[in-house]
Amino acid sequence: MFHVVYKWFVPSKNKSAFLKSWEQTTNHIHETVDGALGSFCIEAVDDTNTLMTIARWHSREQWEAFIGTAKTGPMRKMHTFAKQISVDGYYELGDHTKPTDT
Repeated sequence: MFHVVYKWFVPSKNKSAFLKSWEQTTNHIHETVDGALGSFCIEAVDDTNTLMTIARWHSREQWEAFIGTAKTGPMRKMHTFAKQISVDGYYELGDHTKPTDT
Protein backbone atom coordinates (compact mmCIF):
# COMPACT_ATOMS: atom_id res chain seq x y z
CA MET A 1 0.00 0.00 0.00
CA PHE A 2 1.18 3.55 -0.76
CA HIS A 3 0.01 6.75 0.94
CA VAL A 4 0.41 10.33 -0.24
CA VAL A 5 0.22 13.21 2.23
CA TYR A 6 -0.72 16.57 0.72
CA LYS A 7 -0.29 19.55 3.03
CA TRP A 8 -2.38 22.64 2.25
CA PHE A 9 -2.73 26.22 3.41
CA VAL A 10 -6.45 26.98 3.18
CA PRO A 11 -7.63 30.51 4.04
CA SER A 12 -10.60 30.45 6.42
CA LYS A 13 -12.87 32.05 3.82
CA ASN A 14 -12.10 29.18 1.39
CA LYS A 15 -12.34 26.22 3.78
CA SER A 16 -15.92 25.23 3.00
CA ALA A 17 -15.34 25.45 -0.77
CA PHE A 18 -12.05 23.57 -0.48
CA LEU A 19 -13.63 20.73 1.52
CA LYS A 20 -16.48 20.41 -0.97
CA SER A 21 -14.02 20.38 -3.86
CA TRP A 22 -11.78 17.85 -2.10
CA GLU A 23 -14.74 15.53 -1.43
CA GLN A 24 -15.89 15.66 -5.06
CA THR A 25 -12.33 15.27 -6.33
CA THR A 26 -11.37 12.33 -4.14
CA ASN A 27 -14.60 10.50 -4.94
CA HIS A 28 -14.11 11.08 -8.67
CA ILE A 29 -10.48 9.87 -8.55
CA HIS A 30 -11.44 6.84 -6.47
CA GLU A 31 -14.17 5.89 -8.94
CA THR A 32 -12.21 6.49 -12.16
CA VAL A 33 -8.47 5.96 -11.59
CA ASP A 34 -6.93 2.51 -11.29
CA GLY A 35 -5.27 1.98 -7.93
CA ALA A 36 -6.88 4.96 -6.16
CA LEU A 37 -8.47 3.99 -2.85
CA GLY A 38 -9.74 7.39 -1.67
CA SER A 39 -8.47 9.82 0.93
CA PHE A 40 -9.25 11.52 4.21
CA CYS A 41 -8.73 15.08 5.39
CA ILE A 42 -7.40 16.31 8.73
CA GLU A 43 -6.98 19.76 10.24
CA ALA A 44 -4.09 20.98 12.41
CA VAL A 45 -5.06 21.53 16.05
CA ASP A 46 -3.18 24.82 16.45
CA ASP A 47 -3.56 26.17 12.91
CA THR A 48 -6.98 25.62 11.37
CA ASN A 49 -5.72 26.99 8.05
CA THR A 50 -3.42 23.97 7.69
CA LEU A 51 -5.10 20.85 6.31
CA MET A 52 -3.68 17.56 5.15
CA THR A 53 -5.33 15.21 2.72
CA ILE A 54 -4.00 11.67 2.88
CA ALA A 55 -4.63 9.52 -0.16
CA ARG A 56 -4.29 5.76 -0.25
CA TRP A 57 -3.14 3.92 -3.37
CA HIS A 58 -2.48 0.30 -4.26
CA SER A 59 0.99 1.25 -5.50
CA ARG A 60 3.40 4.13 -5.99
CA GLU A 61 3.45 3.41 -9.71
CA GLN A 62 -0.32 3.91 -10.01
CA TRP A 63 -0.12 7.20 -8.11
CA GLU A 64 2.79 8.39 -10.29
CA ALA A 65 0.83 7.57 -13.44
CA PHE A 66 -2.01 9.72 -12.12
CA ILE A 67 -0.16 12.66 -10.56
CA GLY A 68 1.37 13.94 -13.79
CA THR A 69 -2.02 15.33 -14.81
CA ALA A 70 -3.54 16.01 -11.37
CA LYS A 71 -3.04 19.80 -11.25
CA THR A 72 -4.50 20.29 -14.70
CA GLY A 73 -7.12 17.58 -14.30
CA PRO A 74 -9.10 16.33 -11.33
CA MET A 75 -7.28 18.30 -8.60
CA ARG A 76 -7.25 21.62 -10.48
CA LYS A 77 -10.25 23.10 -8.63
CA MET A 78 -8.74 22.35 -5.20
CA HIS A 79 -5.75 24.51 -6.12
CA THR A 80 -8.04 27.51 -6.66
CA PHE A 81 -9.05 27.45 -2.97
CA ALA A 82 -5.75 26.54 -1.31
CA LYS A 83 -1.99 26.65 -1.64
CA GLN A 84 -0.35 23.24 -1.70
CA ILE A 85 2.56 23.34 0.73
CA SER A 86 4.02 19.87 0.19
CA VAL A 87 3.45 16.37 -1.16
CA ASP A 88 5.15 13.34 0.35
CA GLY A 89 4.78 9.64 -0.38
CA TYR A 90 4.96 6.82 2.16
CA TYR A 91 4.96 3.04 1.94
CA GLU A 92 2.66 1.38 4.43
CA LEU A 93 4.59 -1.02 6.64
CA GLY A 94 1.65 -2.07 8.75
CA ASP A 95 -1.90 -1.10 9.65
CA HIS A 96 -3.43 -1.88 13.01
CA THR A 97 -6.32 0.57 12.79
CA LYS A 98 -9.81 -0.78 13.20
CA PRO A 99 -12.60 -0.09 10.69
CA THR A 100 -15.16 2.46 11.79
CA ASP A 101 -18.92 2.20 11.55
CA THR A 102 -19.24 5.69 10.05
